[in-house]
Formats: sequence, structure tokens, C-alpha cells
Amino acid sequence: MQSISKNSPNAAATQSLSMKIGDGLGWTWVVVCAFAAMIVAGCSDSASNDIANGTGSNAGETELATIAFVKADGTPLARAIARTWSMSEKSMDLVSVDTLDENGQVPIDTSLSGLHLVEARSGDTLSAMSWINFDDSTSQTSLVASASTSLKGNITQNGNSIKGATVKILDKAVTTDSNGNFEVSGIPEGQHFAFVEDVHGTRAFQVQAMADSTVDADNVIDLDAAPFILVDNFEQWETHRSLLGRTFGEGWWFVLTDSTLGGGSKLLNEPGLENLFEKDPDKGYVMHLLYDLDEETDGRFGVAGFALGDDYENHKNFAFFDLSEATSISFDAKGSGELFLQLTLRDSTGEKVFAMSAPIELDSEWKRYTITTEELDTDLTAINSINFVVENDAEFYLDDIKIEGISPGMWPELGKNF
Repeated sequence: MQSISKNSPNAAATQSLSMKIGDGLGWTWVVVCAFAAMIVAGCSDSASNDIANGTGSNAGETELATIAFVKADGTPLARAIARTWSMSEKSMDLVSVDTLDENGQVPIDTSLSGLHLVEARSGDTLSAMSWINFDDSTSQTSLVASASTSLKGNITQNGNSIKGATVKILDKAVTTDSNGNFEVSGIPEGQHFAFVEDVHGTRAFQVQAMADSTVDADNVIDLDAAPFILVDNFEQWETHRSLLGRTFGEGWWFVLTDSTLGGGSKLLNEPGLENLFEKDPDKGYVMHLLYDLDEETDGRFGVAGFALGDDYENHKNFAFFDLSEATSISFDAKGSGELFLQLTLRDSTGEKVFAMSAPIELDSEWKRYTITTEELDTDLTAINSINFVVENDAEFYLDDIKIEGISPGMWPELGKNF
């Protein structure tokens, strides 16, 4: 397998043009040169023939020794039960069960590859979990256990509550009551997948379990909805990571203008990243961007986007995701000015390519916009980011961004490396 060279001519600038966006676990450096240069000059890496499919130069060299689970006070979560799960389109499957040692550590089966969920519980009292990419995780990971929590939800179809549907989250299964309600107790806080079984079969849905939160998780499952991945609804806006990022550890928001390349454009609702998120009376938390673009700057732009993977040198986790099964990308938006949806990707030769939608004329009222993959007319097998771009002064609000046509259970199998 030939690999793609990652020695970009802009490698030095990549490190100097980074924007810090906080997540719930600390500060994460978000590389933005690739996104800035794509608007102005294309900024392409040198390339060879193929996109690796998870069997590139790192294959067979993984040395993930242990994962350590600790309590909030830093002491080990000793002797707790740890489990490793894999996910398919219709189920979470248990791969292994281990007991943490006195240091709260568990050895990892290095024969595994791809994304797996690792979780540990001390009875139903303390628990923690994280998705681990076994293809590219070489250092020890430490997870902080917190109080186990419960997850409540409701299932509807054709506007009616569904009684008697089976809902399974990890190893816990419950049945909906006469009002379509369900509750699963004793699970780790975070993003889960509810596998719902009824007379029509089994489907996966994204749900959230939040302990001690000021925001109630809205776990309403509509069985009429076609399969989709919810990228973000911003209800946990304080993390500044996409819902995909909070779920799998990959996927973060970045915002920038041509000023990163010496232009004169500005994002007006700076400083303070908290100003990028507002609470709408009808939709809850939404992202808000106000761009003042400099007419004297050639190739002026403003962009808000989320990186699906780490498409830069020394990346960890996946670099791209295969969205070829997607039917469309949809989102709610309002504002003024023109907005474009843009994808960054690699083509079959490894060359960096940018696909742009037709301009969207924003309205002062919320509207649902759907950009079909046919409209984008490009190969979607190696997508690195999905961006919202303006080329003139504009103000826009975003919410409920979805990748349509892909079941949540498919996501762990879609990651790619160089």
C-alpha cells in the first residue's frame, strides 16, 4: 500500500496558524492552515496513488499498553470491571471483560483495530468510558470516573408514542411504557447509542446521558426518521466540540478568516469563544457567526467548520471519514448574506480537493437546508472537514447539523488513515 506524503509546503505555517478551542477535557489545538489556504490558494499536499484504508504504515505497530481509570480525587478505580465493545449497525458487541488492577489499569488487546468503546464501572456507583482508536493510540490513556447516571428518552412514530419497544444501551435493556418513555440506569455519563428493536427491526440512535447538568438531554427518538448522524445541536455548547467529537473524540469546531493569511477580514463576535454560542428561544443553543470581510482582500473569506479527523503531520486517530453512503448534509440556518457548504477531501490520487455547494441566500427566519451529495458531485470516500463559508459580509446562525443516510452504528467503520 502506498501512502500519502504529509510533508506539506505549509507545514510550518500550519503550526503557527492554530486556533485554540476549548473542550470539556482541557484545551485542544485546532490546526487551521489547511482550511485557510484552501479558500485562497488550494494548499495541497504532495501525494501518491491511494488513500490508505486503515492498513497503512502504522498497521501492526500499535503498542497501546494500558488504560488507567481514576476517581475524581486521583486515586485508582481499583478492581473495577472493564469492558471493551465494538459497534455494528445493529448492535453493541462485547469483545472482552477484564478486571482493573490495583492501579486502576487494564491491558489492551493490541490485536484489535479500529474504534472500540472501553468502559469501566465500580458497580453502579462510578463509571467512565471512551472510544479508543486501536490503530493509532500509542500512549497510555487516563479516564476519570464519575457518578453513574441514568438516561431518559421517548420513542414516537407517526406522531404516536410507541409502547413495548425494546431499547438497549450497552448491556442494559428496557421496554418503553404506554407513553413511549424509557429510562436506563447505572450507565456512564456521555454520548451513547440506543439500539431500538420493534416490529420493523433494529436501528441505532444517538442519545445523551448527562449527570448534574443544567441542560436536559432531549432524547426523543423518531422511528420515522431516515438514518442520520447528528453532527451537532450545540446543546452542550460549552465544550466547543462537535457531537461527533464528544462521542468519538474526533470532530471539533474551528472559526477563522483570511486574517490568518494576512487579510483584513474579521469575526466580529470575538473575543471570547463563548460568544460564538447563543441560546435561541425556540431552538436552544445555536452557533452564531458575524463576519466583516475586507473588500480590499483578494480571496477574502470567513469560515466555520468542523474537522472530522486530523489531516496533518503526526496526526492521532483518523485523518478522514468515508461518507460515500451519505445522501445529503442538512442543517438549520438563518441570517443575512450568502452561505456556502464546503467539503475538504482527498481524491483517488490523494490530491486535496474542495467541493462547494451553490450559494445559499439566508433568510431572517429559521429554515432547513439540505445539500444533496449529488449536488456536490464529488467522491466522498475521504472527507476531512465540513465547512460553512462566506465570501462577503454575512451573519448566520447554525443548528441541528446532520449527515443524512448514514446510521450511527456505521460510524466506527468509516475512519481512514493516510
